[in-house]
Amino acid sequence: MSVFGLLTSLPSAAESSLANSRVSDARAEARCAQAEVVATRRQVDRLQMICEAMWTIGKRGVGSDDDELLSLIEQIYLRDGRLDGRSRSTASACAECGTVVSVRTGVCLYCGKVQSQKTVF
Repeated sequence: MSVFGLLTSLPSAAESSLANSRVSDARAEARCAQAEVVATRRQVDRLQMICEAMWTIGKRGVGSDDDELLSLIEQIYLRDGRLDGRSRSTASACAECGTVVSVRTGVCLYCGKVQSQKTVF
């Protein structure tokens, strides 16, 4: 290959600078995402301890046991028809017009009726 061919095949300074900038941005985003993961793990650990403490208090006060709790957890998992360890709310029909309403919005996108909340969770 000639020197001219080699030089023309190399990326321009602008292209190289743009690529380096993108790499730097991607690294910064990865560091930010990693910090968010660490913070989320800490929050989950904290919430797990809170749940355990609440269950210990509830167990003493009500006289329930772990088997009853596990049974209730399974019932909650099955509300959406799937025993997958997740609890998902399902869409419902609007009380005003019958159109399917998103669980996230709680407002019918067709007629604007605010839906009543069926559960605190």
